[in-house]
Formats: sequence, structure tokens, C-alpha cells
Amino acid sequence: MIRASEMRLAQTAATPADKAEILNILSVAELKREVRRTDASEDDKFEDAIYDAYYRLDGPLGWLNRAILEQQWVGVIDGFDDVIEIPLPPLVTVDQIRYRDTSGAWQVLSTDTYTVSTYGLVGSVQKVDRNGWPEVDKNADPVEIAFTCGFGSGADVVANFQGFRRALKLLAGHYFHTPLPTFSEPRVLEVPRKVQYALDFAIRQLGIVNDHS
Repeated sequence: MIRASEMRLAQTAATPADKAEILNILSVAELKREVRRTDASEDDKFEDAIYDAYYRLDGPLGWLNRAILEQQWVGVIDGFDDVIEIPLPPLVTVDQIRYRDTSGAWQVLSTDTYTVSTYGLVGSVQKVDRNGWPEVDKNADPVEIAFTCGFGSGADVVANFQGFRRALKLLAGHYFHTPLPTFSEPRVLEVPRKVQYALDFAIRQLGIVNDHS
């Protein structure tokens, strides 16, 4: 098995999260009510705090190790295995698998060769029993998997990923009040303990760890 944590992802998503959809998860008006503000003069700061909090939770560098809004990525691995886990759950579709053959030429892998499972904590690509995987080139990154992941639109996130909006409120509220780290290096505390405890609880509920077996 190739674990999700073993797949190397492109530096940026092929289609990054739509900022308008982020505000459909948590709007400026909702965050202002949370922190008991009514003045419109700082709405741009509230909006920036929501974006900052979202990107701190979403994606391969986020605390949750998940894709929140729907997005596309390309990952590379060194070869095939019977089961290949796909990172950034939930997996929606595997859009294409291609590989470099032994002559170094790129080939698109036939969908008859594999099946896709979207069940469990992480989705996976699995070899069809009657078929073997093709041989690949010995150079680096011979297999590329393009996939779509995430919960869909902002409304879909609210409906199907309960608890995420609460975590987003906690962190966005903190970022609005304290845009810089609480302490300086080498002892950096990004959020105060009361907020951190609440976030830790949400992350334990919602996050995916690399060793999720």
C-alpha cells in the first residue's frame, strides 16, 4: 500500500478555493456578530481574517490535512501498488492517472486497470485483480494522479462537514483581534490557550492524521 502521506503534491492546487465560497461558509456579518462588532469600517479586516483562518485549516499545509472546498490537485508517486491512498480527503473523483513507460514516454492509464473507492477516511485507487500495473520508467516521479477532492461548495461544507464553521469562527476571530503571533521566536504561540484548546478539540474531531489505520 502507498499511504496518502507518501504522495507528493504540486505546490499549488490546479483550481484553488473560490474566495466567494469561503465567505459562504462564514460571512463577514456572521463573524462580526460572533465578536460583537457592528461598525462596517473594518469589514476588510474581518474578510482577511476569514481567509487567513480558512487557509490555516485547508489543504496539505493546513491543520486538518483535508480539502474543504472542492479543488483539484496532481500528486506524484514512484510507482504503483495494489492500493494507492489519495490525500486531502474527501476524495470526489480520480480524473486521470498517467505514467512514464520504460522508454520515458507519458501514457494515460486505462480506467479498466483500476477502481476508485471513496469510502473510509481517505479514498484510494485499487488495482483490478485480473490486471497488472504497467512497468514504469526508473527516473523520479514516474506516476502522476490528478484528482478532485473536497466537500463541494460553501453550502455543502456547512451541510456535510459539521464543526468546521465553528473552528473557522474561533480562528478567524482570533486573527481579527491578534493578527500577529502572541510570542516571538523561538517560543511562538499563534493563538492564546483558551482558543487553542477549543481548536485542538475541533482538530481531533475533524482532522486526518497520517497514520490513520
